[in-house]
Amino acid sequence: MGKTAKVRNGLAGIALALTLIGLLMPAHSATAKEAIRIGVLSPGSGTFAAFGQYLREGFESYLKQVNYTVAGRKIEVVHEDDKMDPRTGLIKAKRLVEEMKVHAIAGVVSSAVAYAIKDYVVSNKIPFICTTATAENLTSRDFSPYFFRTTNAATQVPHVFADWLYKQGYRRVILMAPDYSTGYEHLGAFCRVFTAAGGEVVDEIYFPLGTIDFAPYLAKINPDKAAAVVASGAGNDAIHLVKQYAEYGLKEKIPLLSLTLITDDVLPQIGNAAVGIVDTFFAHFNDKGPSFLNTNEHKQFIRQFKETFGRAPIVSAESAYVGAQLIVKALEQIGGNVEDADAFIKAMEKVDIVAPRGPFKLDKFHNPVQNVYISVVKKTDSTLYFEIKETYPNVSQFWKWSPEEFMKMPAYKDVKGQCVKKK
Repeated sequence: MGKTAKVRNGLAGIALALTLIGLLMPAHSATAKEAIRIGVLSPGSGTFAAFGQYLREGFESYLKQVNYTVAGRKIEVVHEDDKMDPRTGLIKAKRLVEEMKVHAIAGVVSSAVAYAIKDYVVSNKIPFICTTATAENLTSRDFSPYFFRTTNAATQVPHVFADWLYKQGYRRVILMAPDYSTGYEHLGAFCRVFTAAGGEVVDEIYFPLGTIDFAPYLAKINPDKAAAVVASGAGNDAIHLVKQYAEYGLKEKIPLLSLTLITDDVLPQIGNAAVGIVDTFFAHFNDKGPSFLNTNEHKQFIRQFKETFGRAPIVSAESAYVGAQLIVKALEQIGGNVEDADAFIKAMEKVDIVAPRGPFKLDKFHNPVQNVYISVVKKTDSTLYFEIKETYPNVSQFWKWSPEEFMKMPAYKDVKGQCVKKK
């Protein structure tokens, strides 16, 4: 055989060997360096666009810290505007799964959107890391192993506030909330714990979302009937309610207490009317005045967020930040093998971190077990800020009940109007 033929045969043999090696290698090795794709759903327009912006910024702010890389694989984020609309959310979720081939979906502000897409997403075995929607049943009665939450369940904060207020000597209260499911869940959770301790709810007042004039609702408040008004709300509703409560002359007659009513984003717009109001939540992020938490994680998060985006974060930004952190920490444990959804889920279940809000871990229904803080709004010179009065550590969404006991009781969204005892 000539030299040329030998060379040609040798090359052919090498090519054949390489082909056989390729066929024998595991299929995933060929795509080991493929980017990990995460779809983020959030409102990019409309009334809640600001929440969506903070969510997107919070999610990406953690990924920037790890250079959009985990276990040698790049992370790509695909944003979609769900418009806070369930139908639109489902259309966008299908696009992310079927066209963009995402490995996980994160975000979502609206509980209605979360419910609209949940069955579709989990039926495709796509992990869903919900960063903002709080509907009670998402991580209890309607549990799915593919669904995770990094904010709070609507139950957690009201349970704590009811317990704390009763221990402070409050016995009779008036409740106020927006007239939709989150408002029902907030008041229902507060009511169950408060009345079980021996307290009494003397009135439930509900107002429509987007209320500008609160006079008809404030007129229902009789300071002689109760020791405090406990109110829930968000955004412009919270601004109008707190300011008009003071303008109406009620602040001096009966204290207004904040059940997630006063948040970092609305505090500057409420101004002096907020001073002295007791609040409860799982985090605040003071960028002026004393730090809310004296931890490196808390201070570093605020500093980095402000340096990147030019303003302080709010809770929806931190919940999204923790959502990205949850994803990355889990992928580190499995070598970035996001294609193994079951291994990814098991790794997320084991994540135990110190978040900007404080200690963070998940219960077996994938809802955070976390601190809840009782705080008060204070003012130094022209600076408004939250100061912690008491910390309830490691609060479960099920409060003092076992999950089984809790889920046998009526869902809070179904007990609207049942807190006031019939005379």
